[in-house]
Amino acid sequence: MVPIGMKLIRVLLLGVSLAGARGAMADTIGRLVSDGQWIEAQQQIDRELNQSNISFQSRQDLLFQRDRMRRMRLDFDKTREQVFQEVLAAAPAVTHQQFADWEKTGAIEHLDIDGTRWYFDHAAPNLFRISAQARTLEKHPVAWFRYYLEDIRHIISAYDRGGTRLNSPRTWRVTYELKVKPGEVPPGEIIR
Repeated sequence: MVPIGMKLIRVLLLGVSLAGARGAMADTIGRLVSDGQWIEAQQQIDRELNQSNISFQSRQDLLFQRDRMRRMRLDFDKTREQVFQEVLAAAPAVTHQQFADWEKTGAIEHLDIDGTRWYFDHAAPNLFRISAQARTLEKHPVAWFRYYLEDIRHIISAYDRGGTRLNSPRTWRVTYELKVKPGEVPPGEIIR
């Protein structure tokens, strides 16, 4: 007969080893995502999420990886040709070889997903920010971002005068209506 203390220790060790296995699985999935093996990562996430004994933390880790993949896919949504054309619009003398060199150095941000290379939505404007060589080739600077020089000057000047970061405060009044299903709020209670 095994003493109760030993049984408790065995149960705790089993729980720790299962938690470690779940954590290792999340690490494995994270590596698959980082390595561009998204189909395999998604299959493993689905398998793990279908387990009935998954811990709350493991579930959160897996859901994070799934959301991470979704967000990365939203950011890396352009093809090589799209980014190359955007670069050409600002610097017509850029060659395919220069573009390939910038890809190799990481100046053109890209991500390989299941064997297909996708480019960051702002890869072209970022190239001219990151690469001094690309800046020297830029003949037609494109207004990549929606900042206006006059607005920036106004903000800097207001800062110089007042020294506060939030120097152009705005007050907004918002009115909205919230509808809930009947019986969802106990009588006399207020939703805040």
